[in-house]
Amino acid sequence: MNKTGKPVRSLRTSIIVSVILIMAVASILYYQIFYYMAKAKVKNDTKSSADNISSHLAGVIIQPMYSYDYSLIRTVCDLYSGIGIVDGIRVYDEKKIAVYESGTIDDTANSIIKEHMIFYRGIYLGRLVMEFSYDSSIKANKKYFLHTFIYVIVYVLMISLLLGIILRRTLQEPVSIFIKNIEGITEGDYQANLDLECFRHSEFHIIGSKFNTMTDHIKKRDDNLKEQARQISESNQRLRILMNTIPDGILLTDKTGSVLDVNDTFCGIYRESKENILNSNIRSIFHESIAERSLLAPVSMPETETRLKNGAPVLLRVTAITMENHKRHLFVITDISYKQEYEKDLQNQKNRLAVTIESMGEGIIASDQDGRVELINAVAQKLTGFSEKEAIGRDIEDIFILYDELTGERLHNYAQKAIKLQETGNIKGPRILMSKAGISRAVSGTIAPIRDTGGCIIGSIIVFRDITELKRIQEENTQAAKLRSLGVLAGGISHDFSNILTIILANLSLLRLKTDNKPEVTRFFDLIEGACGKAENLTKELLSFSRGGELIKKESDILSLFEKTAGLINHRGDIEINMKALQDIPRIKLDVQQMERVVQNLLINAVYAMPGKKRIDIAFDRYCSTPEDALILKPGSYVKVSIRDYGTGIDKKDIPRIFDPYYTTKSKGSGLGLAVVFSVIRKHEGYIFVSSEVSRGTEFTIYLPE
Repeated sequence: MNKTGKPVRSLRTSIIVSVILIMAVASILYYQIFYYMAKAKVKNDTKSSADNISSHLAGVIIQPMYSYDYSLIRTVCDLYSGIGIVDGIRVYDEKKIAVYESGTIDDTANSIIKEHMIFYRGIYLGRLVMEFSYDSSIKANKKYFLHTFIYVIVYVLMISLLLGIILRRTLQEPVSIFIKNIEGITEGDYQANLDLECFRHSEFHIIGSKFNTMTDHIKKRDDNLKEQARQISESNQRLRILMNTIPDGILLTDKTGSVLDVNDTFCGIYRESKENILNSNIRSIFHESIAERSLLAPVSMPETETRLKNGAPVLLRVTAITMENHKRHLFVITDISYKQEYEKDLQNQKNRLAVTIESMGEGIIASDQDGRVELINAVAQKLTGFSEKEAIGRDIEDIFILYDELTGERLHNYAQKAIKLQETGNIKGPRILMSKAGISRAVSGTIAPIRDTGGCIIGSIIVFRDITELKRIQEENTQAAKLRSLGVLAGGISHDFSNILTIILANLSLLRLKTDNKPEVTRFFDLIEGACGKAENLTKELLSFSRGGELIKKESDILSLFEKTAGLINHRGDIEINMKALQDIPRIKLDVQQMERVVQNLLINAVYAMPGKKRIDIAFDRYCSTPEDALILKPGSYVKVSIRDYGTGIDKKDIPRIFDPYYTTKSKGSGLGLAVVFSVIRKHEGYIFVSSEVSRGTEFTIYLPE
């Protein structure tokens, strides 16, 4: 009997039953295969016989068909109808009339139809149709099939008995030995190996060898498991020591919240003995709502206030971790009561530093080692045009876009150079900062690496200031100093020079009278008068500087002033001058005489710059200064005048100096024309800009306050 109470079948009986069943199945399969093979052979034989019989009958009835001897045909066909495999015969004459009919003609799966056309000496006599049946041949061979099946059954039974005897001797005894050794292994006896001599002449010798090898492996594995158990025990001891030495409290609970384990640090935080905590539930340690949250899912609570049994408050950082599919919960508790005041002081320091940075007049941009912006103050945001949200995390070179003012080339890697050199560097030379909106400003400042408390470089910081206004003031002061020097010189010599010219012209008039205006002498007098006229014009320009800042202003129509002056310049009518007002232009206060000289100088320069076809476009508009213009133009409304020619243009290197006294690119120029223009416009509290491109032309833009 086995454990379920059912009788255990002996191995010998099982072997015999199995052999008999296998042989029975094999017998049936063999008979079926033999039967179908025999059946297929009968069908092939029937087909061959059908071909022979139908061909022979067709040959026999040719002569009777030719002589219309139908009685002979019927006699012959009756003979052939008696053949066992013939089911039916049909003979038709040339008119398709049945001459002979016997049996049935049905085209089925168990029959074959043979049809022959009958000819004699090329004459069509009729048609022969015969049906042959497979069933008749199969029935005829049934006895043969039955005898064969009986022989197979007897043969299989004999083999089964013989095989049963052999298996009993070769299988049952070895298996019994194997079972005995297996029972010993289950009881922990790994020393009982099989005696391989018992299986020396059978395949069980190999199986026994493998069995002994398996027994050795099991013994080694058992020894390894015991060693691992010893190591796990030692590891648990080390883990216990480690848990009790770490500064954080450790608490382990099951899924219901019952405490399973706790370290000494946790007991110290709660001022309770380990035994009392192990006999408690997490709900009695933390507030019930916090305990429930922790048991449902992993949570992290940076600051959790609870109270000890003595009522003293304690501030904790609690992290709950779910393990083993919510079967275990691990709590890591840190006492942060003593850190609260420290963090508060640290936050106050950070706030003071942030306020200081934001209140500074310089722009400040700090980046990490990779050049990613980490801090940008309000001044830097205003100057670069990027908000803090846009700037943080971006490359510093995408925010602080720096150009060399002289070459116009963009500067790169300035932050990385400060980190590489590990020292503070200056933003030297004329540098231009381009804002997000495309506004350029002159800047100066320093770039320095940022170090941590250990002295390691962790980034860089740029401190810069806008010096556009300072630069403009310096340039204007330089220009004003030049003009003042020229004014002092002009004031010293203009009157004496004018008196000398008066004496020369007076004596020249007397000489004309003395010589009766003779042609050969008069042309020399004309040359002298022309030279004196040029000298007189130069004197007038010098007098413009010597008059200082005094202006005689009155409300004037600037469009009429330009039209009048343009008419004088274009007295020959060979210059195309186009003037248009984009808005209604108000009357403004001007010193008409000095402003006429400004217009005259600008138009003469434009005409001189166009050796071929001469065209000048003059546009009038109104302009309101924006905060970006405040460093150049005072806030308010201005009249804007643009004067454009299409001449040779001005080289880029000459543009910064064109308003300097005595600087000229013309072979016959005095170098005072544009200096006078700049001086007069600045005296009117306006400003003049120039843009030019070689071979494309030049445009002067004047802003005059309304």
